[in-house]
Amino acid sequence: MSRKVREDYRDFKSFLSTPIDMDKSFFCENESNFFKPVHKYIFSYMNYIHEINNEEDYLPKESLCYLNESLSDIIQSVHSFSLGMIKPSELILRSSIENFIRAISSSMKIDLLEERRIYKLFEESEKMDIFSENTDYFNNLKNSYSNLCRSTHSSLEEHRNISSFDEVNQFKKSDMPKYVSEINSIIRSYIVLLVKYNPEFYGGIFFDNRKSIHESLNKLDKKFLFLDTK
Repeated sequence: MSRKVREDYRDFKSFLSTPIDMDKSFFCENESNFFKPVHKYIFSYMNYIHEINNEEDYLPKESLCYLNESLSDIIQSVHSFSLGMIKPSELILRSSIENFIRAISSSMKIDLLEERRIYKLFEESEKMDIFSENTDYFNNLKNSYSNLCRSTHSSLEEHRNISSFDEVNQFKKSDMPKYVSEINSIIRSYIVLLVKYNPEFYGGIFFDNRKSIHESLNKLDKKFLFLDTK
């Protein structure tokens, strides 16, 4: 872990622990299987968004707002999850996917900024080269979105900590692997699609930030993008 990542991870832990007074033992118990991997994925995407925001005209202003929201949603989702509020965390994660798709598609078809029918947003987006030529990653997002829809519309019994105040602040280890995997899949897809959206811009990103962005990608992603797979 680089110095830059360590410093950001320290702030990340502070942000999550302050409102609910988590003790050190809690973080130690869950650091390797939740907090560190989730932070790694978020930090990768945050670096990309930071670079995009510093580039004039990368996206239209309105579209860029939605892209920024896709990152904000992920951070809020992790915060909710760490509080034991599984259903709200999944609702917010679903919103992140909507915002990402809207950000990219509206940069090519401005009308999609105002499209409120989510099925229509996905239908129109699917026709665009950026998504139709990278179907595995677009389908990844569609599948994640569908899974999150099924989960958030499921019975309260599956999310009983939402309706039982006594359990709201319980962090359930059994829920972590699925959630971490979902975050990873979503952010990997975001990053690959952003690279494909503007490969030239990606090549000009500051080296340290580009290295951080690589952290979320697996070997298949890097091979797909013709990146160094070492």
